[in-house]
Amino acid sequence: MSVIVEDEDQRIFLITKGAESSVLPKCLTNSSSDVLQNSLTNVNDFARQGYRTLIFAKREVSRAELKEIQKDVDNLRRNPSDTQEIYAKVESNLSLLGTTGVEDQLQTNVSQTLVALKEAGIRIWMLTGDKMETAVNIGMTCGLIPNMQSRNYGSVESSDSIFSITNAPNPDWLIHRLEIIKFKLLSTTLEITLVIDGCSFAIGYENCRELLTSVAIAATQVVFCRMAPLQKSQVVKLIKSSNTKKIKCPIRVCAVGDGGNDVAMIQEAHVGIGILGREGRQAGRAADFAIPEFQHLQKAILVHGNWNYYRLANLVAYFFYRSFLLALPQLFYGVENGFSGQPVFDSTFMMLYALIFSSLPILFYGFNEQQYSAEELLRNPSLYKQYKGNELMSLKWIFHWSGIIIWHIFLIVWFPKFIWAEELQLMDWAVYSNFISSLVLALTDLKLMTRTVHFNWLTLLGQVISFGSSLLFYILTTELFGKSLGGLLKFSYFKLLSRPDYWCLTFVICVMASLPDFIMGGNRRLKYTRQLRKDAAGRVTEL
Repeated sequence: MSVIVEDEDQRIFLITKGAESSVLPKCLTNSSSDVLQNSLTNVNDFARQGYRTLIFAKREVSRAELKEIQKDVDNLRRNPSDTQEIYAKVESNLSLLGTTGVEDQLQTNVSQTLVALKEAGIRIWMLTGDKMETAVNIGMTCGLIPNMQSRNYGSVESSDSIFSITNAPNPDWLIHRLEIIKFKLLSTTLEITLVIDGCSFAIGYENCRELLTSVAIAATQVVFCRMAPLQKSQVVKLIKSSNTKKIKCPIRVCAVGDGGNDVAMIQEAHVGIGILGREGRQAGRAADFAIPEFQHLQKAILVHGNWNYYRLANLVAYFFYRSFLLALPQLFYGVENGFSGQPVFDSTFMMLYALIFSSLPILFYGFNEQQYSAEELLRNPSLYKQYKGNELMSLKWIFHWSGIIIWHIFLIVWFPKFIWAEELQLMDWAVYSNFISSLVLALTDLKLMTRTVHFNWLTLLGQVISFGSSLLFYILTTELFGKSLGGLLKFSYFKLLSRPDYWCLTFVICVMASLPDFIMGGNRRLKYTRQLRKDAAGRVTEL
């Protein structure tokens, strides 16, 4: 980045700052080789200590040259393709000013957050503009690179668990290097960190995208250093469009950044999260979500992400379930009456069923449900893995809900015909309609109750409103206004309630309807309990 300033003596200077790889070559003309070598040595020393390094250079600009620069910049608005050429012309023949090393302290609990996200099965890549040594040092400090790799780390080139691709001279060299690293990745079970600089990535992005992507995905974690803002967005785009045939679930990319140079990356990702801090608010304004500190990412993903997915997946499935439970009895009733057009449900019931009876409980469920508490999710990040691959919206889960629908329809329509055959034949339409509709309401509420894990007053309020409104509906339509509705529903509901065998049959049907949920729920809980014990044993072994 360069700025043009004027001092108190009315002298005009161009001052440039940037990475040593981009600034030092522009200082070869006006700076001695010894000065340049000392500056490069200082940069490397600062980087090994974890400091963020910059090179500063300057040159004096005449007023005639300043007018020419202004003219070229104005022309860029009409022809932006000449941007790089003009910038290279302006930032030339520089004189070296010096080298800076700034300590960029980590925020609170960054290391704990990254370790928890990795334990949750989330692949973490670090994209930075710093030097390779600085990037690796920061990766070790923040916990991105494991402790075992930190202990064995001498230099990136000499490490068995950190592979680097830097300063690639040509595509052939890069492809050969990637093939070697790919072979090592496939022949080891250790956690491997891959380090790539911006120059090598640019060559790989143009010449061997698929190979570069496969190697990066195979690594446990990846560190990209000396990356330009555009290259950061290209990394995200590369992963989004990668060939994932060998991966069981589709890749979803979440980009987290705190500065203006992260905006392109944040907007390219599936989900962008901006951190509001000293770097400004550009990242937060461009992101889908904004957080004040990096540590809040742990609760946002592991807790609220888990809750939101569980609620949304069950809400979508339940809406299909309740609709089929209302429509299919009507279909089978049409078969019995020769599709005469006679409905099995009263029209008022069908309207209120979707509007009140079955809507408020699932609405409160969507606000309130928690399969696991926040403390349990934060204590066991591996619980996040159970929904990897969109399990609750997979084809397997669709078959599960379809089986539940078929089973419940059998219990509502066909099971009573075997158990209560003679009584059903003696029933008139009004009693039979109330009988079927009461079973539909009972099973829709029961299904939601068996899926609910987190019970509180809001959950109970939804069920009370559903039951109370349905009871009020039956009283109004059959006892108070039954005569005005044509007399078909008059006294039919209390006539049904007065039969003890109706209560027994309803109880048996409810028990049989809930058995699959209790059995499968117990199996799932047992499965994830075993997984938690396995993960805990793995953590103890690592320590």
